[in-house]
Amino acid sequence: MQNKREQLLNISQQLVSMGLNRGAAGNASVRANNAEGEAGFLITPSGLAANKMTPSDMVWMDFAGNKVGGVRHQVNGDSIWIFCRISHKSMR
Repeated sequence: MQNKREQLLNISQQLVSMGLNRGAAGNASVRANNAEGEAGFLITPSGLAANKMTPSDMVWMDFAGNKVGGVRHQVNGDSIWIFCRISHKSMR
């Protein structure tokens, strides 16, 4: 999952450099299983600019909405993670 964390950080930073996100605005996510093989997704933390993020800041969530991980692991706004959950869950 570390590789997915690094990829998500890279994508988040690219979105900023392309002018599609600014500062701490916008979230990105990627479907990822945890170490036990449980399906879920990684999402960028809320309120943290992409240039301040590290791979360990990415938050893993299961499809029930339980948040695990991330040094600063908050994901605000229910609509953001619910949208990501619906998108990733449908991609089975």
